[in-house]
Amino acid sequence: MTGSLKGNHTVKNILLITPMLDQGGLEKVCVRTARLLQSEYRVTVAVFDGRDIIYDVTGLDVVDLKLPSRPGKIGKVLNVLKRAAKLRRLKKRLKADIAYGFGPTANISNALSKGRETVFSGMRSYLDLQDARRIRLYAKRSDCLVCCSQLIADEVKKMFPGKKVSVLYNPYNLQEISELSMVNNPRLPWKESAKRIPLVASMGRENDVKGFWHLLKAIAEAKRQGFLVRLMIIGEGSFLEYKKLAEDLGILTNVFFTGVQKNPYSYLKQADLYVLSSLNEGFPNALVEAMALSIPVLAVNCKSGPAEILMKEYKEVTLKEPFEADYGILLPEPGREKNLDSEVLEREERLMADAVRSLLQDPQKYAYYREQAKKRAAEFSDEAYSKNLVKMMHE
Repeated sequence: MTGSLKGNHTVKNILLITPMLDQGGLEKVCVRTARLLQSEYRVTVAVFDGRDIIYDVTGLDVVDLKLPSRPGKIGKVLNVLKRAAKLRRLKKRLKADIAYGFGPTANISNALSKGRETVFSGMRSYLDLQDARRIRLYAKRSDCLVCCSQLIADEVKKMFPGKKVSVLYNPYNLQEISELSMVNNPRLPWKESAKRIPLVASMGRENDVKGFWHLLKAIAEAKRQGFLVRLMIIGEGSFLEYKKLAEDLGILTNVFFTGVQKNPYSYLKQADLYVLSSLNEGFPNALVEAMALSIPVLAVNCKSGPAEILMKEYKEVTLKEPFEADYGILLPEPGREKNLDSEVLEREERLMADAVRSLLQDPQKYAYYREQAKKRAAEFSDEAYSKNLVKMMHE
């Protein structure tokens, strides 16, 4: 079986813990991990809130703890304790050998419910590192801190000298992504014209960390420069304030918000270019998924992930201008302060517009990065993830 895990030890009972399975990168990785493990291990997925599951969990053992997030400081503390108590009982019932948390809320409850099992704490975002106090709640009781990028791992090692820290890049079922992209051909809201207008895509839920206002302004700036492109944003949310910004920028008719899609790849495959405008990431799944479909990519050089994905030999860099890396183009980081004023244009937004226009107008460079994108995505396959995960589990 492709991507299955085979160890030299007896079959282990694995518990994977995630807050929800509604949408998001860490949730997707959790489900994928369960799929890869289930042929050789007894796997259970515990969720704090099992409502609105959008990922395919058919055939997986999913336990809903029915403890969704609660407002207020006291409510949050009580919730953590209740989750830990339920997890402790679940671990005993399952005779869990390994309990692997995905994200800080899962990590805290996992660590607090620790028994004899090995506890893995998955660190999924560079942004999480800003809350050292929160990390300390689970780091000391964790047997291994599992980081999704080398940059995150380097920072964690500084915070917790002597602690076991591993890097485990996200898995991608490249064949499945390709097959799903061809399932159907959803209609986009634009009529075909004699001269096809290039389509730029980006993916992510409505969240300020995705920096979508920068991308909208860049698309508007490209139009002002006389280069018309369309933009498609795939992800959950009403995007009302972004629609208003698009209207103010005079590009609303050229922007399409698809909403959440169970199969985003059939939309994504129609794009000519993918742009990641995030202010922070962990290891951006959508960027690799676009590359798997041979879509050239531009990515803001945020912490963390884009540079590790797009550079053959990763090194931390600070950019003032767009940088043509080995597998895609890295862009300077724009401002972190949200600005929905259509009259204000940052230098980095203009540079983003220039990079979009430059790549789409250069057939030779476009073909090169199209080929390089596919090549790089193959290095983040299920097989690579499986090999590294099983090694980590049996160390």
